[in-house]
Amino acid sequence: MRLQVFIGFMVCSAVAMVVFSYLTGASIGVIVLRAVAVLVVLQVVYFILLVLMSRLSAPRPTSSEPNNAAEIEPRIETQEQ
Repeated sequence: MRLQVFIGFMVCSAVAMVVFSYLTGASIGVIVLRAVAVLVVLQVVYFILLVLMSRLSAPRPTSSEPNNAAEIEPRIETQEQ
């Protein structure tokens, strides 16, 4: 998930929590605490998700590793039968 998409979903989640809290009659302090808690939990989960994705993905070869393609030796002559 791209960062912009994550931030959009995070803002939507925080707004939904604020609206829900307001409709249930929570005070301003409780609304702010709930919104901050939602944002912190989403940030922690996103970080854990990124770490797991980086650990579980296959490593990409670097330029310092030899190429797996077979090199042709120009001095080798073919055998004729």
